Amino acid sequence: MFKIDFKSIYDWFDGKIWERLDCGKDICSDAKCCGKYLEKGKHTFIFFLPGELDFLIKSLGHRLSMNKINADSHYHCNGKRRCIYKMRPIDCRSYPLWPKVENRVFEGFQDHRGERCPIKILPYEFIAKSVIYWDRLFKEYPELLEWIALEFPNQNLTFRRENYAGKRPFPD
Repeated sequence: MFKIDFKSIYDWFDGKIWERLDCGKDICSDAKCCGKYLEKGKHTFIFFLPGELDFLIKSLGHRLSMNKINADSHYHCNGKRRCIYKMRPIDCRSYPLWPKVENRVFEGFQDHRGERCPIKILPYEFIAKSVIYWDRLFKEYPELLEWIALEFPNQNLTFRRENYAGKRPFPD
């Protein structure tokens, strides 16, 4: 298995839907993605990249604000009050977007917003930034392309990469 430098990634992959707001604290609250929730009879949970959960446990110890919900190492967040924002997982940084990869090609994103999500329209800028962040992640760790394709097969494509890549209608 390949090793990912999450400390470095967390420095540049900021993943904010709105620059002046913290989604979990200012928009969603505990009843949304930042908390335990059942959707269609299944728990929602955080996706971790290879080695990410171990990195967070080692880095945060008892300050880790997640609870294990089953034997498959699925965790849900304890909510906004205890979140250490600079140490949130990649999934939280690009939520509700998760990459769709096919034949080792990053095609775009699946939208994981459920009925509980109060964000009805994702800003174009957030999707474009997410493309930039995931492009960089895949460039630095090309093994992730294969890992995501194997771990998350048959995803629907909601936002095509080419509609957002290279277009920067926002300040750097």
